[in-house]
Amino acid sequence: MSSGESDPVMTVSEVAAYLKIAESTVYRLVKEGRLPGRKVGGGWRFSRRELERWLAQPAGAEEISNLEKDPENDRLT
Repeated sequence: MSSGESDPVMTVSEVAAYLKIAESTVYRLVKEGRLPGRKVGGGWRFSRRELERWLAQPAGAEEISNLEKDPENDRLT
């Protein structure tokens, strides 16, 4: 997929930066089935479009909100 397309595939580090959370949190959420992603080869890949849909749903937005409120969360500051 070229960088000019509207649905780029993102890596764990790109998703972490996009959601403003730690990479370890991305791994945890996707392994728990709470974040949409797919294992490709040895790594995880994410569709920006699927992430945007997930965030637009009340459960996805609530997930990020809860991460921001949790003082024990390992997110980046």
